[in-house]
Parts: sequence; structure tokens; C-alpha cells
Amino acid sequence: MTNLPVRDLRAAIAGPRFRSGLFWGLATAFPLLLLGWEFFRAGISMCAIALLALALWEGSAGGGDGWSPPQRLWRRLRGLGPAWWGPTLFVWMLLPSLANSDHLGEWAGRLQIKLPFLAMPVAFGLMPRPTRAQLHGLFALLLAAVALTNAGVGIYYTAHFDEIQDMISRSQPVPTPIHHIRFSLLSGISVLGGLEILRGGGFSDRRGLRWAVGVGTLFVAAMVHVLAVRTGMLALYGGLLAWGLAAAWHAKRYVWAIGTVALLALAPVAAYQLLPSVRAKVGLMLWNLERYRAGEIGQYSDTQRWASYEVGLAIGNRAPWLGCGIGDLDAEVDAEYARRFPDVKPMLPHNQWLFFFAACGVVGLLFALTAFFSPLFWEKKYQDPLFAGFFLLTTVSFMTETAIETAVGVGLTAFFLSLLMAARNPE
Repeated sequence: MTNLPVRDLRAAIAGPRFRSGLFWGLATAFPLLLLGWEFFRAGISMCAIALLALALWEGSAGGGDGWSPPQRLWRRLRGLGPAWWGPTLFVWMLLPSLANSDHLGEWAGRLQIKLPFLAMPVAFGLMPRPTRAQLHGLFALLLAAVALTNAGVGIYYTAHFDEIQDMISRSQPVPTPIHHIRFSLLSGISVLGGLEILRGGGFSDRRGLRWAVGVGTLFVAAMVHVLAVRTGMLALYGGLLAWGLAAAWHAKRYVWAIGTVALLALAPVAAYQLLPSVRAKVGLMLWNLERYRAGEIGQYSDTQRWASYEVGLAIGNRAPWLGCGIGDLDAEVDAEYARRFPDVKPMLPHNQWLFFFAACGVVGLLFALTAFFSPLFWEKKYQDPLFAGFFLLTTVSFMTETAIETAVGVGLTAFFLSLLMAARNPE
């Protein structure tokens, strides 16, 4: 490259191959940065901005068509299908909520967190679609990073077994490098990616790599059970169910569907019998249920989650059409807890749909449902095993937590949703 004339070097940098290569290099790094959220917060934001900037550059590039770069970009943005704009409703739906939000700082904070739902679909929609090799490479690196991180978590768990078992009995999670639920979800996504590499013939000319992918996939799936994060386990089961059924349908091997259902039915039973962490979590959940029925909330994760459902429904039912306002939800939750559970630390409704109902009412909930489900029907994405698996995994997480009310949760969901929309359906 050093022998090229300056103009040729500039032409190479300005060319589509450079933009595409740089974009997919950053896209491959993005989920790895999410895995190291505590150390790379600024890097995650910068990476997301760079992805969008490269896509806008791609959208405005070209020549010989009589259009200026801004005109060319505008035409290409208009040419994106409706499904690409669907997830952006997670952003637009918050704008009307300004009218009934008194706490403008909280409203602006919620809006800022959701911005990746605007940036990621636009970025992946404007760029050339990824090849299967690019997709397999991204998920292989993610699987390797997640497997190594899980190995570290497992070593720490083994070295502090009694201490961590006591933590579990007191509703505390096994220590992980990022929030335990996000870590479990990212582990589940890497499992689905590993399975798709094997199903799609990835690294078919490198037998050793395929073995490594298979072993890594099994190890990470096992560690999801060792961590015993119930949202992560349920989300993994949902993702595996959707992936298995879609893969069986695609291959016309319907016995695979029966095997998938049977395996997923046996997996939790085996986990309960073999893993102390799972037994401890099940016992704790049953004990918490007794406490909740007796009217005792305490500081336990299950009782607090169930109490948050009561609070969310109460707030939503007071203003069922437009909600209390996204900016005022925290204040409304504090007030409702003071009335119902004065001795309990307030917690936002631990269900994403209930969160939207309380904050934005039925109208906002309908927009959120449209934002979430519209990509499922883009090019019949429900037939793509990897997309179907990710989608059901995410659906489960929405039912058990406020999955997209943190920066990591939004980044994870917006990135993989957009990435898998861009990927071509398997032939």
C-alpha cells in the first residue's frame, strides 16, 4: 500500500470495500464490548456512533446518478422497508409522553437510552447485507469470548462454592462480569450462534474449528444452568425451542422437532438433579412464594418482582390510555410503594410490557408491540432459525424483566435484532 499513489490510496479508502470491511470489523467488536461493559462504556458508545456514521457514508456514496450525497442518502433511507423502521418506534413512542411527564430529566434519560433503536436499524439497513461467513465469524468470536468468560466465572464459583451457595440462598446471583441477567442472555445468544454455525456448515473446511465451536456451545449452555439465572435459563429454552423447530421445518426433518421438545423437557429436570445452584434457586422460589402469599415481601428477588407487578398494574389502571408519563414513572412507583409496601425498596415493574403500560398506557403499549414484532415478518424472518431463536429468547426476557431500560439491554437487543434482520434467510 505504501507504493500506491496518494490518489489511489484515497480511492481505496473511499471505496465500498473499505467501508464494508470497517463496518463489519466494528460490528464484530460491538458484542464483545457489551461483554466488557464495566470497562468499555465509552468504547461502546463510540462504536455505535462509528457504525451509524459508516452506514450514512455508505448511503450517501456513489455517483453518476445526478444526485447530491444528501439526496442520495435521503432516497436510500426512504427505500428501507417498513420493518426496518418498526424498531425505531421504541424511540418515537416516547415523544408524546413528554406532554404528561413533569420530570423532564427522567423523560430525556429514557429517550437517550432508547436511541440505539434508531441508530442500529438504520445502520444495518443501509449497509450491504452480511455474508454467511461474516455472520459465522462474528458469532464464533462471540462464542469464544463468552466461553472464556464463563470459564473464569466457573473457576471463581468453584473456589468460593460455600460462600456463593449462601449468596444464592439469600437471593443474590453468582458473580459475573456484567449484570447477571444480561450475561446469561448474551451466553444464550452465543449458544444459538454456535448452533447456527454448525447447522449452516460454517468452517466446514476446518474440522478442528467445528469441534471447538461444538464444545464451546455445549459448555456455555451448561454454564447458563450453573449460574441458575432463571430468566437466562427460560430465555435459553425459548431460544432453543424456536431454533430447533425452525431448523427442523427448514430441513424437512420433523423428527428433529420432537427431539427438540423432548430435550428441552428433560434439561431442567437434569439441571435440578445435578446442579446445587439450580436446586437452591428452586427451593428459594418456593419459599418466596409462601412468603408472598402470607403478605411478606422482604428483600427477596421473587417477592419484590411480584410486588412490582402489583404496583405497575395499579399505576397503569389509573391512566389506562396514555399512562402516567415515561418521565414520571419513577416518582409514581415510589408513591405507590409508599402506599402499598412502605418497608420495601421501590422497583420498576419487572416486565417490559407492563412497564410500557404503566408509563405510556394502552396506546404506547400498542406502539411497543408493533416495534417489537414487525421485524419478525420481514422477509418471513420467523423461518430463519437463528432469528426465530433470538426473537423468542428476547420475548422471554421481556416477560420477566425491564429488558430495554438499561444501556446494555438496549444495545444488546437493538444490535442483534438489526444484525439478524440484515442477514439473509438460509436457502
